[in-house]
Amino acid sequence: MQKNNVNCLLIDDDVDDRNFFVMATKSLNFDVEVVVAGSGAEAFEMLEAGQTTPDCIFLDLNMPKMNGREFLKKIKNTQGLMEIPVLIYTTSSDAKDKTDLILLGANKVITKPNSIPDLVLILKKELGKM
Repeated sequence: MQKNNVNCLLIDDDVDDRNFFVMATKSLNFDVEVVVAGSGAEAFEMLEAGQTTPDCIFLDLNMPKMNGREFLKKIKNTQGLMEIPVLIYTTSSDAKDKTDLILLGANKVITKPNSIPDLVLILKKELGKM
């Protein structure tokens, strides 16, 4: 059963990609609260401090300070955080990357789409499960 409100943490250093994501959530038929972080380090600090309690995390891979792989390893080894679903949200479509990321604990690997309507479809499917 779908909740009325889904809380997401989007970790991405690209401002345009963050804006694209937030715009897409506004087209959904349910409320989505998006908290953004510009790096894995920033996101981890927010989570540890209890500043956000997301239902899921959308995680880019290529970021400064703490990249997506480092963040994924760290969160999947942290009590109280390891159960949060992590969806890799990346430009990479490499099959080996996808396999490696799933083995590291990612719940899903999503290749960033080129249009808001395509992203809306992905978000409806993924967030509709929450």
